[in-house]
Amino acid sequence: SPAGSVAAAVVCSAAVCSATHRAAALAHRSMRRQTQRVVLRSWQRAARACAADRRSAEEATRRAAMVRWRRRAWAAGTERAAAATRRHLLCLHAWWRAAAA
Repeated sequence: SPAGSVAAAVVCSAAVCSATHRAAALAHRSMRRQTQRVVLRSWQRAARACAADRRSAEEATRRAAMVRWRRRAWAAGTERAAAATRRHLLCLHAWWRAAAA
């Protein structure tokens, strides 16, 4: 009968529509998950790059501070050595004058 066939067609089209909708929802969800994954990965990459950058900057700062400290220590050491030498020479000079007198 024509009414029965129309009802069957409506039910069939409803089923197809439901299946299509469900497939679209699943695809959308998987796409969203994929997008989230990609965004998360890119954020992680950026964070890693930033951390590496910061680490290298800190390392450079530390190295510069170490170099400055060593230069200062070396300058102080040479200054001390020079002072000791001057003292030594003055002592020698005084002793020489005392011996000559």
